[in-house]
Amino acid sequence: MVELGLAIAWGKPTFLFRDDFRRCCDSAVYPLNLMLFTGMPETGWEAYWYGSVEEIADPDKALARWLRELSRRESVTRAPTTRRCCPSGSSTPSRA
Repeated sequence: MVELGLAIAWGKPTFLFRDDFRRCCDSAVYPLNLMLFTGMPETGWEAYWYGSVEEIADPDKALARWLRELSRRESVTRAPTTRRCCPSGSSTPSRA
């Protein structure tokens, strides 16, 4: 729980996989301890909760969306840039 609390405090995305299906709260709407919801969006939290191993691969769930966005951002930052040494665009400097 400490690691989850730190992730929430630092604004990191949190994804919850529950493999213990014993009753843990008095709410039929929220299947987890309410403290775990503090790091999830108020609406759409269901996308961040995984109730089975199969759901981890679901492309519509939050983890897959986050990984796609992370991959897209990394490909943009790693894109090769073209450098030119001369303002005119030629590879040899002009002599003034």
